[in-house]
Parts: sequence; structure tokens; C-alpha cells
Amino acid sequence: MHAPRGLTWLAPLLCCLVAAGPGTGDYVRALDAKALDQAALDAEGFGDKKALKREDDGLRVAIAAGADETGWKPPQQLRFGGDFTVSADMVVKAMPKPGAADGVAVGLALAFQSIDQPDATFLREVEPDGSAVYRTLEKAGGGGMPQAMMMQQGMMFVNGMGMVMMGGGMPNAAKPGPPPRKMFPAAGDTFRLELKREGQILRFLVTDAKSDEPRYLGQATLQPQDVAAVKLFAANRSGAGPVDVVFKRLSIRADRITGLGTSVRTVFDRVIYGEPTAIDGDKLVIGGPPSASPAPAPGAAPPGVAVAVAAPSVVVAAPPAGLAIMTAPAPAPPAGVVVAAAPAQVAPNAPPSQAPPTPPVSGALPADVFAPAAAPQPPKPKAVIPLAEVEGVRFEREAAFAARFVGQPNVDVTQGAPAPGQAAEPAKKDEPAKKDQPDEVAAPPPGTVAVKPPPKIEAKKNGIRDIQLSLSGLRPAKIQQIQINCQTDKGQTSWQLDGAGGWPLVLRRAGTDPTADVFLEPPPADCHQKQFTVNVNYEDGQAAATNFQADGHSDAKLAFDDKAPADAPDAWVFLDGDAKLFGKLEGVAGDVLKLATPWKETLAVPLARIAGVHVVLADRKESPDSFGRRLKARGTEDLLLARAKNGEVVPIAGVLEGVEAGRLKFTYQGKSRSLPVGQVEGIVLAARPAASAADLQSTFLLAGDVSVPGRWKAIEGASWKVEAPWGQELKIPAAEVQQVRFRGGKMTYLSDLEPSQVEETAFFGRRAPWRRDVNLAGGKLKMDGRLYERGVAVHARCVLTYDLEGRYETFEALVGFDDEARGRGRVDCRVLADDRELYANPDLRGDAPPVPLKLKVAGASQLKIVVDFGAGQDAGDRVIFADARLFRADAPATAANAPEPPR
Repeated sequence: MHAPRGLTWLAPLLCCLVAAGPGTGDYVRALDAKALDQAALDAEGFGDKKALKREDDGLRVAIAAGADETGWKPPQQLRFGGDFTVSADMVVKAMPKPGAADGVAVGLALAFQSIDQPDATFLREVEPDGSAVYRTLEKAGGGGMPQAMMMQQGMMFVNGMGMVMMGGGMPNAAKPGPPPRKMFPAAGDTFRLELKREGQILRFLVTDAKSDEPRYLGQATLQPQDVAAVKLFAANRSGAGPVDVVFKRLSIRADRITGLGTSVRTVFDRVIYGEPTAIDGDKLVIGGPPSASPAPAPGAAPPGVAVAVAAPSVVVAAPPAGLAIMTAPAPAPPAGVVVAAAPAQVAPNAPPSQAPPTPPVSGALPADVFAPAAAPQPPKPKAVIPLAEVEGVRFEREAAFAARFVGQPNVDVTQGAPAPGQAAEPAKKDEPAKKDQPDEVAAPPPGTVAVKPPPKIEAKKNGIRDIQLSLSGLRPAKIQQIQINCQTDKGQTSWQLDGAGGWPLVLRRAGTDPTADVFLEPPPADCHQKQFTVNVNYEDGQAAATNFQADGHSDAKLAFDDKAPADAPDAWVFLDGDAKLFGKLEGVAGDVLKLATPWKETLAVPLARIAGVHVVLADRKESPDSFGRRLKARGTEDLLLARAKNGEVVPIAGVLEGVEAGRLKFTYQGKSRSLPVGQVEGIVLAARPAASAADLQSTFLLAGDVSVPGRWKAIEGASWKVEAPWGQELKIPAAEVQQVRFRGGKMTYLSDLEPSQVEETAFFGRRAPWRRDVNLAGGKLKMDGRLYERGVAVHARCVLTYDLEGRYETFEALVGFDDEARGRGRVDCRVLADDRELYANPDLRGDAPPVPLKLKVAGASQLKIVVDFGAGQDAGDRVIFADARLFRADAPATAANAPEPPR
């Protein structure tokens, strides 16, 4: 065959894939011999596995006529949904003429349930006349196979005359013929098949020697389910020779990808699937035995290793399926990354590799008869990565709905059962029925008594302290109903949100936050060590339930005391940067705030590290959105948010002195004042110079929207040792960690930096402020149908200036228009380093694809991004710099005990 033109276009496409960086969900699987080991191929290949060959340029499939369909499938636990793009790169070596249509094909298929009955199939075929074509197929309405294939398998060509016989009979004009064959000419030997879903529309696109851009070959309407399976396959039913094709790579980009477990992404866009098991100095170890685990006993398997016994003293260990390293295309692992090969997988019945032992002397016993079985070798690490090269760790954990008993604080917002007099109040007499229009159907049968529903009880104060419960793991939806039950020594007590089927309860939740507080009237008997059942119904029809045991006491006669000092309130503590802590505000003294966390640890946080404290009161008036706006507008003085007698929140500028014994001390107009903590909505501390961001930093995102900054020092079983930026050593519960983000290493996201200067000019007088990691409306960043977690969104005209201080080598981003612009928008877009123009497009258009940038900024002191008005005024000028990142050549030191900024 001649050298395909397709090889000339494949290389730039691969570069774009790397430059695009990580999205919300990416699964990129190279299929060359280095990336696909034999153990993974044995688990993921199907059909005639002898026809599958690992080669340097991909997975080669060569099958003779009549062989089973053969190919490769990603791990069966992989699921993805929402909008997605699935693409497969292939190179045809040989595709012979078939004896009949649909006789020779290679392709890509996906299914919502079983891949044996795909819902969409994209084929490259050879017709009986020798022409190469593409075909698109979707699942037949009543069957399970693509309709065209079902018809083809029931056909026969008789005597070479083209007469079709269905099911062995003569042609019947009443029977429907096969559907029309939609065929599109193919060109070249190297091609990319692409399935792209937006909403319920699935589009078929191909790129080959005929076009350097994906060309549209049709579409289908599919149900919006998650995809459960994908396969690359080759079929040879009637070819004149073997089908020979190389599968090079499968790429999936989706709104969400699940099923693969914990993923570790490097700053070079490599993804390793496996659990972090140890911190070795300044390196993260992925896979292998946990660092704190004891050595396995003889004959015991270490965690994560499947053991099969083939014969005495022969132990076969295989790594878990689907834990191979997934890589975006790159020439070689970066310096300092050690990638360990997975242990070889040995068939259970395979003989030992060593030569058979010499037969024993007659009458003598073999030397190993009483020898203990050899202990299995612990699995080797999958990878060892410098922490400076880790972009993040994501754990595939759904925050489970949970509830806990907080206590019986000095709070009174609801009541219990109605008073006896209220319960005995006679009902109003019904009006006599009108005699001229009797309603015999509605009248109850003789001898029956109409049952009236219990009266609805409103939540109001009654002088008794309420029980407080804390809910976590709530779904991002509005709550319609909550029902709580508790069986005490005096019977069962039930509470309900609307008070119609039990005692009323009061819910305190900000919007659709994952956490909330619930206040209940205490039951007649102590609820200590008693079981609570909590049921939640959401407005979208979903429901959740949980049980817990109260670890504190309750008293049905404990009176509310408006003069008693308030208990330590819950509070959100916002640190400089993106970290946010939650716990009990125990006090502030000596420029240190003490916070008791839900995982039973007391933090001592210097005030110099804190931006603000939002107190969680039962009847809070200051909303999270309002408090967030105040944080962004911090001034030169501390700001106390106090609640006046009329319920209004009054901001008072001054200096925070401390919090002790339920009272806050504050200097106002030169005098020291104090007020009960129960009247404090929050404190916004004065703005201070930010701590240096040059060092490597990490942030641990926990369930409930908590984020803890610190240096990751060790993995110790169920807890992780973390050193906070202020030097305190913490132990974070590993099961609560949802994600770990790194910054300040070899790569820094532009959205993690604060611009030193912002210039924004509105075309018609209405300004749209720039946003980080969300679009201008506060939604997700989305360009060309793909979601991005990180990036900067701007509206013309906007100029953002960042101080680089010569620390970075390159700037990378994907620049284009927000999908919400709907193809509109024209801007003048430029990127400058120290006023030297690095990129300029005076007519960046919303109807064009995003543009990948990779610009040299070595030694530059400043980076400037300019988005100016274009030819279309400012209509649709919503520009996104997705995955905007700065790379540095040297790895910084790990942040530890950094000096405190001035208070």
C-alpha cells in the first residue's frame, strides 16, 4: 500500500489532544505495546484472542474469513454519560473484497446495556465491488442488532442471480426488504471514527485522507442514558483474505465518567487509575501495599491481589483488571516519574517456569513436602510520581446521606404535641345539607364515623430547648418533606417538616447545600443511645434515608434561657485562598482562632490566615451569597456583622479582639465593646498581603464542601497526616476526602492566581465581570460541547494582568467561545508577555472551533490577556480560556512552616 495521506493529519490532532488538557471527564487509552500490557489485553480482548497482537504502533487484529468478531473493550466497569465524544483511531493494513455485502468491516460501537446488542455502530466496510465505504447503524426498534445486519444475516444469494431468499423460502413481495444502505466513500488507510452526543442527538463524524477536519455523516436520536459499554472490532464473514487492522487509541470525553475508581492526574495529562498508598519523601506512590499495613502472614494474600492455586507451592498473582496506566499521547514519561510494570498474569493451569525437579531417590521424600507454601509477593506500585508533578487526585466516592446528633443547645424554634385543651377543642359543626339537592353518593354509610386528619401543628417557640441534628450528603435539590422517628422508653415520637403527620421540625439549609441543620422538640423520654430514622424526600422525586444512634442526652423539660451564655456555635472559617473549614467555634484569643472539627480535632488557626468567619445560627439572616460578596470586598479594617433587635444585619468596622465565654469583644471607635455570640452573624477580617504562592501547596476537599490546605506527609491507614500551612499537624479521615488538588508545582492554573490588574469596559454601560472556573453566568465552562473544570471566562472588553515574576516557562490554554453564545461573537483576542505580543487574532469568531495555545513566557514578569470588541459590537462576546495553565521548568520546594503574613 502507498503511504497514506492520513498520517500527515494525525500528528497535529494528537498535539491538540494533549494541548487541550483535562476536562470534566477524560478517558484516553493508547493501545500500543507500551501502554497495553498482556494482562490487560487478556482481560479486555474478545473473540479470537490469538489474532490480537501488541505492537509498537497499536493493537493489531488479523482475522481470517469466517472467524469470530474480534477486538478490544475498555474495562467493563466504565460508565459515562451526559454529552460525550467517543473517538477511535485506526489504520487499515488489509481489507479484502467480501463475498456479499456486510461481509468485511471494522468499526466502533457503543451500548446502553449489552455491547452484544449495540445501540449505535460506526463501520468502515468494503463492498463486493472493492470500494471502501463508511456506514452508520443504530439499534432496530424491536430487535437487538443493528437493523441492516439483521436483514443481511437472513439473506441468501441464489445461483449468483441476486435473488433474495428469506428464511429458506422463495421471495415474498409481502415481506419488507432490507433498509436502504447509507454509504459514504472512504479515503486513505488511516482514519478516525467519532460518535458525538449532544442532548439526545448522536452525530457520526469521520476524519481521513479526504478531509483534515471531521466530516458529518449523519445522526441518530438516542435516549439520554449512560453508556455502559464500548468496543473496537473487526469482522470477516466472507472476505477473500484476512482482515488486518491496527487499533491505535480510544478517547472518551464526557460530562461524567465513572466506574474506574481513584484517578491520579499529572500536570502532563497522564492519568493513573489506582489508590494512593504512601508518601515517600516528595513522591506519591500509587498502588502496591499500603505503607501502614503489616506484612502479610505466610499464605495470606495482600490487599488487592487475586490468588489462584494451580498446584502445591505454586501461587499465581494477578493485578486487578482495569488498573493500567491511561495516557494521553506523549513521547515518554517525564523525568522523575517511575512507572512500574504490573506483575505478569499467569494462567491458573500454566506450569511453573522453572525446570521440573529431579525425581527423588527411591524411598526418599521430596525436600519440600513439609515446607510451608511460599507467601505471595506484594504487588509492585503502579507508579511513583513527584508531588510537584501531580495535578490532582480524584476519588470516586459519592457522599452518603448521613445524620448525627449534635445536642440540645440553648435554642428554641419549635414545639411538640398540641396542648390538651387544643386537642380537645370540638370541631365546627357541619352545615346541614341542602334538601333540594341531596347527595346520597357522598353520604357515609349508616354506623360509620368520618375520620378527620390530625390538625396541622405550626413550628413556634414554647420555652423548651430543641434537639439539633446535623444532616450531610444531601443531594443538590430542594427538599419537599422530612420525616424523623425515634423510639424511646415512653414510646415512639415522630416529627415532620410540615407538621401534618407528627410534631413539627425546623430545617435550616442554605439553598441546595449538601449540609443542613434540623431542630426538633425533645421527645418525652431521654433519647440517649436511642435509634433515629431520618427520611428525606426531594422535589425531583428522589428520596434518601439513614439511621443513627444518639450519643448525647435530651431532656423534655430543659428550659430555654435567654440570659445563658450561648453554646459554641457552628461556623464556616474561610482561609486566604480557596480553603474553607467547618466546626465549632470554641474561641479566639491571642490572634489564634480555635475550631473543633467534625472529625474530633481542634485546629488552632492564626487570624493572619483567615479571611472571614460565617457563624451558623439557627435563625441566620446573613446568607452565604451575601457573606461571599463581603469577602470579596474586604477593606483595611475588620468588619463585624451584628444582628440588631429588629433582625437586620448591621456591619460595624473596627478590630476583632477575641471570642470567649459566649461573648465577642470588638474595638469600635477606639473603645472595646462586647456582645453575645448569638447576635454575631459573621466577621470579615481586614485584607492583608497574601502569603507567598511560590511553594508547592495542596488542598484536600472533604465531604460537605470542606477544604483543608496543607502538606501531605503520610498515609496511615484510615487517616492521612497533613501539615497545615501554619505548622499544625492534622489527621484527616481518608474516607471523607473526595479530591486532592495541587498548585504551585510544575504547573499552576491561571484561575489559581489573582490578577494584579483588571480593566473591564462595557459596550453599552453594563459590565460583565470576569469569572474563574465558571462561565459568566456562574454555570459550567463549556466549549464545543465539552465541559471544563478549570479556566477563566471574560467578556469584551476585558484586560487581565498577572504577575509571573519570571517563574514560568510556557502558557497553555484552549481559547474559544462559551457554548451559551450560540455561535455568535467576534472579538479581538491577544496574549502578551511584558508587552511582547505572543498571540493575536483580531477576529476570533464564535462560529469557529476553539484554538489551542502554547506560548513561551520564559523570564516574563507579566502576562496580559486582552479581549477587545470585535466586528459585532459585543453580542455574544463570551470568551473562555479553558484549562489555562502556566508551566515552570523547576520544581518548587514543598510548602512547610511558611512565614506568617503580617497581621
